[in-house]
Amino acid sequence: MIFIIRILLLVCTTLSITKVYATDLFSGTISFKDNNWYFSRCSITRDDYLVKAPEQIIDKFKTLEQKRETYWVSLLADADYQKNGVLVLKVKEIDEIHLKASCHLLDAFEDIENRE
Repeated sequence: MIFIIRILLLVCTTLSITKVYATDLFSGTISFKDNNWYFSRCSITRDDYLVKAPEQIIDKFKTLEQKRETYWVSLLADADYQKNGVLVLKVKEIDEIHLKASCHLLDAFEDIENRE
């Protein structure tokens, strides 16, 4: 058991010090807090990325937020860490917008609980 914990700690440490460079498709939700836009990936960990994007993309995010509906997006972007350890997502374009839906697993569990 201690061996497994040590391996997990090694993997976590390695991941935390490794730079992330990737242009990829990211699925998740957008939120505005503390005067910044953030992207939350559709994953169990719900990693938050500080969003850096051209003004026309930020304008689309603002429009989506004003609708006050549930939605998720697919973004073509580069991921990186800032020196202070903050995850940054440099958005190149919005690939898809999925209205009235969530991609987060925890939201799906809430929907199931609300049906009962």
